[in-house]
Amino acid sequence: MSEFSTELKRVFDENGIKIYPFAEGTGLDRTTLQRMNSGKKLPSRQFVKTVLDHLPISTSEREYLEYLFYIEKIGLKAYHRRCAVKDMMENFCELSKSMTESSYRRKIDFSIEPSEERKWITPILMEVDMIDTLRYMVIDAFNSMKEVHIYLNNFNHSFYIMQQLIQENSKSNKKVFCHQLVNLQRNIHSNLGDGGIRNVEVLKNAIPFLVAFKGEYDLRYSYGSVDENYLGSMIWPNYVISQSKVLLISSDEKSGLLIEDEEIASSYRKEVCRIQKDCKPLFSFVGRDNEVVSYLLRELSQKKFTYAFSQSVSIPELVYNEMVKRDFDGVEIIRSYLGSYNHVKTKNSEKLMTIHGMYGMKKFTQTGLLPGFYENYVGAYSKEARIRMIHDYANYIRESGNTYLLKEEPSSEETLIEFNLFDQNGVYICISHDQEYIACVYVEESETYDILVDYLHSLIDEEKVYSKEESANKFIEKCMNYMENQGG
Repeated sequence: MSEFSTELKRVFDENGIKIYPFAEGTGLDRTTLQRMNSGKKLPSRQFVKTVLDHLPISTSEREYLEYLFYIEKIGLKAYHRRCAVKDMMENFCELSKSMTESSYRRKIDFSIEPSEERKWITPILMEVDMIDTLRYMVIDAFNSMKEVHIYLNNFNHSFYIMQQLIQENSKSNKKVFCHQLVNLQRNIHSNLGDGGIRNVEVLKNAIPFLVAFKGEYDLRYSYGSVDENYLGSMIWPNYVISQSKVLLISSDEKSGLLIEDEEIASSYRKEVCRIQKDCKPLFSFVGRDNEVVSYLLRELSQKKFTYAFSQSVSIPELVYNEMVKRDFDGVEIIRSYLGSYNHVKTKNSEKLMTIHGMYGMKKFTQTGLLPGFYENYVGAYSKEARIRMIHDYANYIRESGNTYLLKEEPSSEETLIEFNLFDQNGVYICISHDQEYIACVYVEESETYDILVDYLHSLIDEEKVYSKEESANKFIEKCMNYMENQGG
């Protein structure tokens, strides 16, 4: 028997629940229930949900049973991979336009002054000393160099380097450059393995840094095995290099050597730069605000995309039939964007799969103002126009044949996440806050593409979205409820 079936049988036995009466009371198939409890067959997710809904168990017990079910259904690696993507998206939701240089993840109240008594080579023997030394290297670089260049690979404590770079940069007018080499993982034989999680973790850490950091961030990648930090092993397991210092860090990040010599630092920098030449930039595009619209018009309109995810509806589809009834003089950016969207839509085949949420629709149904940057260019629509637009959009969902509506309501009406997947290797991720784009990147890396495709399919498999048939009707129902319940 599987661990899921064993645990479920224990719950049945401890509560004196018999298969036949339980099946009759819940309307579930008795044979399927019996085979599930005996470990002979794993039923559908909906079947298991109904079983758990009728069991006298606590929330934690239910979560544990759901965890065991998913582990058996999709495997441990796939489960953790999907959790990693979900965690990344929740992390993006915490980003905000108000994020400043001194508030990357948490406020930093740390300062250390360089000391003339420091030795040429200083052993670092404790983790707390390691963290202090990481910050010391950044502060020293700002105090002693006209331009600040920091080179590092990807390790857990590199977070402290990023923190200190942001804090010091906020107090200085110096040019600051962060050069980071990361080790990504290829998926073997088209199977999504542990490497996909590593790639997602890199994005989760890098994009918030992009938002808060005002200097130049050069992030490059290479591939290695799951158990080998390939890039780091060419120099040291982990390293941080400035113009005058080198910090070599052990694989467990608890010990290391600080070398304070400009010639040695120069030699290490040359080696890192040599490796860097063979590494491709992870981000083909980084932009904010109007840069994003220009990039969409210039680059993405020429590409073919096969998957689209957004917590918002497709605004071009929402306004398309109404645009001929509105005066768009003086808002060429809207005309261009809608024209670009139409070009992309025409170019894409019926294979395009779209998943979207209801972000911004509550505000739209109440006020007539479009979500996102459109509000800056287009005035409010009348209630009659809103109702037409809602029904037109529902028809678009029906006609597309491959569009799904997220069941979960948006947790925030301020922060929006969307990503499009292009041509088997392109990933476009955009996070906007309070109607402005705060972080947009384009990544050309096939393994990241694969793991996000898997995540989108998991939303359908796990019934986190309404079916194709339900989505259009649910969209209308939710919008009408917004109007009726909120006085729209």
